[in-house]
Amino acid sequence: MRITRIRAVTTIRAEVAREAGVALQTLYPSSPGGKPALAKLVYDITLAGDARPVPRSDRPEVQSILDEPDPARKLARYAAMATAILRRVQPVHRVLRAAAAASPTDAGLQEVLADIERERLKGSQGPAHHPHALGALRPDLTPARAADQIYVLTSTTITATR
Repeated sequence: MRITRIRAVTTIRAEVAREAGVALQTLYPSSPGGKPALAKLVYDITLAGDARPVPRSDRPEVQSILDEPDPARKLARYAAMATAILRRVQPVHRVLRAAAAASPTDAGLQEVLADIERERLKGSQGPAHHPHALGALRPDLTPARAADQIYVLTSTTITATR
């Protein structure tokens, strides 16, 4: 188990250095905030799908969801977007969890994972409140409960199918 953890930490460092075209030894000193900031940056870029500084709410796929008048098509568009995001981000999240497990005393990586979960929890609010504001949620489903369900269904530990 220890060897697997060491490989996970070593692999992420080597892959990031290779993709950046720099020597492994220069990777962390050249990254402001060190390993946690670099890990969060890699996660955020993977989540967004690019490095453009555009908030998720201003991205075309989100706008198309907001602009869709039909609730069923709106939900289908959201599900497609969420699935695409999960497919991109699951491998990165898996490596981050492995790196954090391999370095349990590294509070920085633990905090990155905690930040990611806080952001996911907050991010589940919009997709729940938007249909509620349109009257598209079942009467017995509160926005808070819908947000909880979205949070669970978009977990990186659930494997996307197809």
